[in-house]
Amino acid sequence: MYAVSGREMRLIALAAIVLVGAFFRFFELWRFPVGFHFDEAADLVDIWRLGSGFHPIYFEANNGREPFYFYWAALFVRGIGASPQALRLSSAFLGVATLPAIYFCVVELLRPSEGLRRARRVAVWAAAVAAFLFMHVNFSRIGLRTISLPLAECLAFGLLWMAFRRQRSALFALAGLALAASMYTYTAARLLILALALFALYWVALRRRISNVRGLALSAGAFVLGSLPLAVYAGTHASSFFQRTEGVAVTDRQAVVANLVAMLKLFVLQGSLNGAHNVIGMPLFDWPMRLAFVVGVVLLAARLHQPAYAFVLLWLGTVSLASIFSPDAPYYIRLTALIPPVVLVPALALERLPVWLERVKLRRIGRQRFPPKSPAGWRYVPSLALVGASAAFTYHSYFQVWGPSNDTYFWMMQDKVDAAAYLREEASAGRQVFLAPLYAQDWTFQAVDHNQPIQSFNPAQCLVVPTGGRDALYAFPPYDVTQPEVLLPRLPSSAVERPVVNTLRQPVLIEVRVPGRDLPPSENRVLGSFGHEIGLLRVEGLPTVPVRPRTVVPLTLVWQALAQPAADYTAYVHADDNVNRLRTQQDHPPCLGSFPTSRWLPGEQVFDGYTVTVPANAPSGRYDVTVGLYELPGPRNLQLDGGDTELGVGSFEVRP
Repeated sequence: MYAVSGREMRLIALAAIVLVGAFFRFFELWRFPVGFHFDEAADLVDIWRLGSGFHPIYFEANNGREPFYFYWAALFVRGIGASPQALRLSSAFLGVATLPAIYFCVVELLRPSEGLRRARRVAVWAAAVAAFLFMHVNFSRIGLRTISLPLAECLAFGLLWMAFRRQRSALFALAGLALAASMYTYTAARLLILALALFALYWVALRRRISNVRGLALSAGAFVLGSLPLAVYAGTHASSFFQRTEGVAVTDRQAVVANLVAMLKLFVLQGSLNGAHNVIGMPLFDWPMRLAFVVGVVLLAARLHQPAYAFVLLWLGTVSLASIFSPDAPYYIRLTALIPPVVLVPALALERLPVWLERVKLRRIGRQRFPPKSPAGWRYVPSLALVGASAAFTYHSYFQVWGPSNDTYFWMMQDKVDAAAYLREEASAGRQVFLAPLYAQDWTFQAVDHNQPIQSFNPAQCLVVPTGGRDALYAFPPYDVTQPEVLLPRLPSSAVERPVVNTLRQPVLIEVRVPGRDLPPSENRVLGSFGHEIGLLRVEGLPTVPVRPRTVVPLTLVWQALAQPAADYTAYVHADDNVNRLRTQQDHPPCLGSFPTSRWLPGEQVFDGYTVTVPANAPSGRYDVTVGLYELPGPRNLQLDGGDTELGVGSFEVRP
């Protein structure tokens, strides 16, 4: 009968871990997580834009992002369609690939200190801990670039330690390239350089010499070569490249100390309070793994005289800085680089537990010397039970607690997805939909309602109404009661305000709906047509009685789009005393820029407010009011039908 070798058993175990880990990352991926977080949506929007005219080395939007994940996820988005699920599917594959990468890294890291057999045993347990770690499972199911960092750092460090063991130039060069590749994954990867630098100082202090200078030079050269495109970008676009780091950096001593305490509590006492990353407050390790982690810390501390374990400690410490020096520690999205070294800690205890149990048995039967054989199979049962219990806890925590919870609903922005679906249905039914700027500028709405005829303006700055008998629907966030109050008095009395709720009876919007029959019809007669694109229907508010100096004259210009405007124009209102050559004026884009003219649809009417302030030294007389539009830079004035650029719309009298 064929006997399975220990090496084959470990490979079988690793394959089983990868398969079960894949189950945790792909199971009900189309259902959990709900929603579409705005960071995911920002990624999807940029992936849509990728093409011959847009293929950046660094994505500047949303505070700046490294490029690897975008090009990787584009393979899925282009292949199966633009959706949150396509993005998350790309993350799931990265999450699964990380499990064998952790095995590879741990084997190479511990092999010089522990020997191949033990290193492989620890590596199998480390991969198992990672397979069921809630944090890694969660980020493997969310479309964020941070999931690519653990895979990249495991490959880089595993190759580096392999290069030192085999002393091969090609491996040193490959390790340098892999480390350079990690720089293209996530911002926290920059801390890996610090970890290596600190370890180099440790090595020199311990050995008082530098090993394999030629190999290290090859690694450094390959790293510089591989990261050069990103470095060139950083040098020429420093404000963009460092904006994320500068935006979250915390330097206040009290805040740093509080963050350090939070990081120390992370592992077994209290984890992230961010509901998009975690069951709120749940520690990084679940109950079955907490004891293993504590024992593993003791084992790690006892072995710090060995370079591999010193490196693990430095690795843990340096990547933790990403959260210690930023708000809301422990902030998991900045800590994914922590996953590979941290799962090694409980793995040390899981690997030793069968050995200790075997020793207890041998002592009971009077044998003093521990045999060189591996522990009997039954001695692995407690370690397997801990890992199995961890898997059960993670399944329950993710699929039964976190996934369906109200916290996740709002943290992952399912309310916005529901709201966007409602607006999409209304637009498809022929209603003209206007969405408040706060939501219209939100990445989730931009991604989910991509290419939908949904417009936006600020009601405090203007009023936009459709014509042609179409119903108008003005939508606002469910917590915003001020903008509907501003809008309603300016609409027909038939306008109705009401909350919009989803199937769970949770509010997702406030809407103001106006029947199309009560909205003004499209008008063919205009005071003037600017470039055959925008017509001025009338001017409201011209004083009919004389006004005094220092008076502020409020005017409303009522525009109508005659065609789709070709650019974003700026409007001006001039009041001229043609006798004394005195002019008072105001220039600004219509709606103060909240509704750029290039977005106007033919027939829409825009009620746009301006103020003309009569100067304190204004002489008595008649002031003629003229209106015009121009495009910047230039300026290039839009011409009226007759060739003029200014349209006279009336006058008012000034008397001291």
